[in-house]
Amino acid sequence: MLRMVYKESMERWMALWMLLPGGWLLVQGPGAAEEAPLAGRPIDYSQVVGFFRMHAEAEPTEVCVEDPILLKVTITGQAQAPFLPKRQNLQLFPEELNELFYVEPRPQEDRLDPRKNSWTFAWRLRPKSLQVKYLPSLKLTYYSPRVREYQSTYADAIELTVKPRPAAALSKDAAPVTKHPERMYRIATGDEVLERWSLSYWSGPWIWIGLLGAPPLLCLAWYRHWLAAHPDAAQSHKRRQSQAARDALKALAGKGAADNSAWLETIVTDYLRQRFDFPAHEATPAEVEQHLFRLGIEREIRGQWSAFFGDCADVRFSPSPVEAPEQLRDQAIALIQNLEAER
Repeated sequence: MLRMVYKESMERWMALWMLLPGGWLLVQGPGAAEEAPLAGRPIDYSQVVGFFRMHAEAEPTEVCVEDPILLKVTITGQAQAPFLPKRQNLQLFPEELNELFYVEPRPQEDRLDPRKNSWTFAWRLRPKSLQVKYLPSLKLTYYSPRVREYQSTYADAIELTVKPRPAAALSKDAAPVTKHPERMYRIATGDEVLERWSLSYWSGPWIWIGLLGAPPLLCLAWYRHWLAAHPDAAQSHKRRQSQAARDALKALAGKGAADNSAWLETIVTDYLRQRFDFPAHEATPAEVEQHLFRLGIEREIRGQWSAFFGDCADVRFSPSPVEAPEQLRDQAIALIQNLEAER
């Protein structure tokens, strides 16, 4: 008891001494820095040397469970460098604080005021339960070089009002709750627990036939579509051959074919080349008949084609200019139609 009275009187004397002219120089002046001794050092020593007072404030003091409370601790006094108040060295909180609160340091809100010789440190606390009624008293243990003893200063406890959290209100924009059938909430008991549950709808044979048969059918349909859009060389050749007859008949229907035997012969020769791969550039009666023979064309049709090219040669090599007769063009149209019907 006498020791506590002695410490309190010494602290008051030190506070008055700091206010006197030169009092600060006696503590902070050159050569006055003194490291705290290891002997008798308390466990909660905060690595500060000098003389200090501490004050704590919290806001708000009326909160719901797990709502944040901003705690600010201000330490005021005269400190000897380099033993200044530093966050990493402070041992202010009692053990019960971590049982009552979630503690989050807030170093970005720390402040230093050299004019007032004050250091402010901040923490964010969240009460864990409704049993939290107060913020415990905080204790700063420092070393006083004046009395050469470890001293302590306290911040008073702060009363708190912790309320239960309100029930969450359903937003108007929230999705409606889906109500499931009652059978989904029923708890199976007894032998029912061991029963194998399956959907009869999925166990039917038609479902499996569809699942197994649909992919090959889709692949086949896609392949036929791809072949139509990208024909191979044989299909392209067939299309070109069927197009050759239409192009030849269209050209023979024009006015130029009836007026010029050479042009008439060129149209028919191009038709044979595109339709039947006729190799010669200029057709002769013998070459045409021989090529049609290899294709298996009837003898009568081969003779008509040979006679046609013979007539064209007579008109083309006539001593005097001779126009192609109209019947020669009609003959060419008939030959092409007969040959297409044969093929």
